[in-house]
Amino acid sequence: MNRMKSRVALLLALILLVPLAAWAAPNIKLTLAVEKEVTVEENGQQVVKRIEATEVTPGETLIYTIKFDNQGDEKATNVAIVDPIPTGAGYVAGSATAAGELTFSIDNGQSYKRPSLLTYEVTNTIGVKEQKIATPEEYTHIRWLIPEIAAGEKGAVSFRVLMK
Repeated sequence: MNRMKSRVALLLALILLVPLAAWAAPNIKLTLAVEKEVTVEENGQQVVKRIEATEVTPGETLIYTIKFDNQGDEKATNVAIVDPIPTGAGYVAGSATAAGELTFSIDNGQSYKRPSLLTYEVTNTIGVKEQKIATPEEYTHIRWLIPEIAAGEKGAVSFRVLMK
C-alpha cells in the first residue's frame, strides 16, 4: 500500500512540475463541402446559387471547399491540407484558392510540386525518352501548406473539377 501511495505522490508531483504550456496544443478541424452552381429565378431575377452536389453528370463543374478551424489554444504551424482529385474528374486549371504554398501531385500523393515542375517521362515511338509536363487533368492530389494558423483562426481553401 505504501508503494502505491508513493507512486501516486510521484505522479502528482510530475503532473504539477509539467508547465501548463505543455498541455496547450493546436487542434485543426477540417470540413469538406462539395457544391455546384445553379441558376434560379428569384423575384424575377436570374441568380447563381451554390447547392450541395448530391447528383452529378458528366460536364458539370463541382466546387470543393475545405474549411479549417484551429480550435486549439495555440497556433498551428506548417499545416498541410491535402485533398485527392476525385476519380472521374479533372482539375480546372487556376481554380484553387491561394493559401500558403499550393502544390499538386501526379503520383497519387507520393510527391508534390508546382505545376510547371510536374513532369513525367515517356518513351516515344522511336524509343527516345522524353519529359512531358503534366496537364491539370492528370493531377491526382492538391496540397496547401499553410505556414501558420493562429488559435481560433478560421479559413477555407477551394478548387474546381470538371466531371468527365
